[in-house]
Amino acid sequence: MRASISHDDSEPPVNWPEVAFERFQEIRRLEARHAHAHAWFGFWMFIAVFLIVVGTIILVGPARAHEHQAGENSEQARTIDWLRQWKRPSGDFSGIKHRESSCCYVTGDQQDCFPVEAVRVRNGVTEVKPFAPGKGQYNTWYPLNHGIEEHLQKDDRESPDGRSFVCIQGQMAVCYVAGNGT
Repeated sequence: MRASISHDDSEPPVNWPEVAFERFQEIRRLEARHAHAHAWFGFWMFIAVFLIVVGTIILVGPARAHEHQAGENSEQARTIDWLRQWKRPSGDFSGIKHRESSCCYVTGDQQDCFPVEAVRVRNGVTEVKPFAPGKGQYNTWYPLNHGIEEHLQKDDRESPDGRSFVCIQGQMAVCYVAGNGT
């Protein structure tokens, strides 16, 4: 005797290969969406790490340029501290606010503030030559024709150790303090 299976005519028979294929496609879509989310997560993690590294370089770089050097005496340390705190006079430059930005970097690779090696007057304009051993790009004369000399300021500063100092930005002297006798 054969068992008879009755079918409900209201429901069509299940096509299992088609159902399996649809499930397979749904799983692939979910995996693709999950992979896409991981890609974005990786991208944003890269951006976050990049910004942290750049921020650290920006914040720590200038601080290292002003650190004291091993073997310097207390007079040298005092001079470096003074130069580090020296603020730029506005002079004849437009857009420069008086005593708001630093004159220069005192030490390190970015150093652009030096003792003055020589002073001369040429065509009525005072020029200074920095003493910058090993920094050939500063081996030239810089005119002081922008009103940046400390003795011309209402709130003038005196040299910390009696020497003259000049700070260079680009190809221009932006700060200058005369020492004793110069």
